[in-house]
Amino acid sequence: MLLVHGYASSDEAWGQNAFDKLCYARSYVTTFNYGNRSLGEQDPSLMWVNNQVIGPDLAGKIRDLSKQSKDQGGTGKVLLVAHSMGGLAIRCALSSSCNKMTKPETEELVGNVGTVVTFGTPNTGSFLAGNGSPEDTAKALSLKALGVELCNKYGPTIGNAYLLANSKNTADAAEWLTNYCPYFHGMLYGEAATSFTPGTKNLTDLADLPKGVPVTAVAGTVQYKTTTFYHDVNLGDKGDLIVDQASAHAQVRPGTTDAGLTVDCGGLNISLLYRYLRLPIPQSDVIPQHNDLASLMKDDLLLNGGNIEIPTCWHMTEPNDDRFLGDAQRAIDKWIGDNTPATPTGLTADPLSTTSVRLSWNDVSLNENGFKITVNGTPSPDTLASNSTTTDIPGLTADTNYCFTVEAFNSAVRSAPTAQVCTTTPKELPLATSVDWANATYQTKCADQFQTEYSVPLSDGMNNAPNPAVPDSLGYGLETTAAGDITGDGRPEVAVVLGCSTGLNNMVFEIQVFTDGPTRLGVIVPTPDAGFARVGFDKTAEVSLAGNTLSVGVDLFTSSIADCRNGGCDPPVKGTYTWTWDGKQFVKTGDTVPPPPTNTSIPPTDLSGDVHGFIKAVDVAKSQITLDKIDWFTGAAATQACQEDNVPEARHLDGWCSLYYYRNINPALRVVAVSPTATIDTFDSQHLVPDPHSNLAITPSDLATVEARIRWQYKYDLSVTNGLVTSLREFYQP
Repeated sequence: MLLVHGYASSDEAWGQNAFDKLCYARSYVTTFNYGNRSLGEQDPSLMWVNNQVIGPDLAGKIRDLSKQSKDQGGTGKVLLVAHSMGGLAIRCALSSSCNKMTKPETEELVGNVGTVVTFGTPNTGSFLAGNGSPEDTAKALSLKALGVELCNKYGPTIGNAYLLANSKNTADAAEWLTNYCPYFHGMLYGEAATSFTPGTKNLTDLADLPKGVPVTAVAGTVQYKTTTFYHDVNLGDKGDLIVDQASAHAQVRPGTTDAGLTVDCGGLNISLLYRYLRLPIPQSDVIPQHNDLASLMKDDLLLNGGNIEIPTCWHMTEPNDDRFLGDAQRAIDKWIGDNTPATPTGLTADPLSTTSVRLSWNDVSLNENGFKITVNGTPSPDTLASNSTTTDIPGLTADTNYCFTVEAFNSAVRSAPTAQVCTTTPKELPLATSVDWANATYQTKCADQFQTEYSVPLSDGMNNAPNPAVPDSLGYGLETTAAGDITGDGRPEVAVVLGCSTGLNNMVFEIQVFTDGPTRLGVIVPTPDAGFARVGFDKTAEVSLAGNTLSVGVDLFTSSIADCRNGGCDPPVKGTYTWTWDGKQFVKTGDTVPPPPTNTSIPPTDLSGDVHGFIKAVDVAKSQITLDKIDWFTGAAATQACQEDNVPEARHLDGWCSLYYYRNINPALRVVAVSPTATIDTFDSQHLVPDPHSNLAITPSDLATVEARIRWQYKYDLSVTNGLVTSLREFYQP
């Protein structure tokens, strides 16, 4: 968080109260200073914000703080809080037309700014500088000249009052006067002072805050009052006595998260000023002492029925006013709250081996870019991707206690870390071969039949687990186990073949491989080779772990489960599937599988490639369809075919003859066999009569569904390879 002071000031404007209010546990608060009163009229804080030491140097400061944050594990975001002209300095710093950076450098800089809070920033000028008219400018210059004259003429008294207020030695009055009166001249006539007049080129040329940076603008309001005939009269709002509300709120954009806030500073009874102005200016070089003046004005005001009222805050007190700082604190709290990802929950730490631990947690955030891990208080150099819920921490020492935290992060803010979770790495993990696998608990998806793993405890190798998809139960069984050193670390791994029945006469299987702990190395779900409909575990063959290779005997079927239910279940083809362990995962490397048997019942056909037609009949048991083939044309070919067939112009509707056309002049019907591995797609069952003006939902289907939809007479697009239909897709023509 960077605090930027304003005009004719320095970073000393931010007192301890500002730091007390704005310091956060996970933020670093510092200031940017461009003021140096010892330079008199050359004090940079009297210059315009495009001066190198103001806007451009502020841009460099923001860039450096962002880099420092990233280097120390933070997000690189910088939050800006500015008083008065400091807000204009920020506008300069974030604009390539002012900050002396390139556009790409400025875009990167803007991306590193989180939010901006301003106090009394004169975005459209200060009303004390006049309204820009010649008359008002002349009046302002006249008042400025009087101020300089008074400073020079009555300097010692002004100096003594200043020194008294600042508890300085009055002997320093002459030295103070030497510096202060030229400085006072710079305050009234300097580049910044003249730029505060509304409509000046410097003000109008200054770029607005970037759209992507939210701003909270806080303005002060003081009510001018006077006393007339024993009654206080309200003369209206005078902003914070330097900047009015409209100017302070000018950068707040409607319809965004920007906010324009106002602090009520009370009232100022200017009868006090009237009485003062009515006093004769002394002709000597000595004016009445401060206390005498105050007493004289107070007595005069009270005699006329007035009330002394001074504001509780004004422009110069804003950087340390509790109300302004409170608004800044709430704005920053809101920005942090809106951008902070939720802290992960449920962190666990489980030893995988003597030198590694697996962390698991719940990702409950919707806006994280990733996760960071700390090990014994030290952040891990690597980050994890968003939506991660587990990671392994390697390279640890055996028999050592480790404590972990996880936090989510995005480009703006890091979440609070989880509560620390500790575990001790074991001296030595039990061998995988020491586990009673027939009575162990497994995490399984039933060979990828489901998206979520379920915990399944086996008892004597069997278990019935609740199936979330169907009312029946999932039947699990331990088919066999095999041991071998597949990782090459000199310690045995165990492969467990786990069968799963979905309760629909369908048995699938998966292979889970475990190492010491037991720790699961991976899960293998076999899939059938081309030409086969499904794969099962061959209980008559051995499972082998030799070298880095895992081999499993399989039964391959050309018939589907539906075929088997209808009495058409072919005998299996026996083969062997193999996988190798590459140090991270199992990779399928080769199969020993005979080709699928030739089906002598496949009828001969002259069809090949892409075919269109109407399906007239379906024999699900034989996996055959009866097809009425059509000749299908699109584009220019459709137009030509329509001309050849003398299709009347009145029938050229809905793209007929321009986009598509078909002929059906061949009376022959063909019987074609459908491959057991064919992909079949039909319309969603809710779209039996499709709306030609809507997108139609296509869903995976089967021959039984195609048979049920024959009455709708939809056309099909088929792919025929080696006499077999390998894909069947229903399509709609208006």
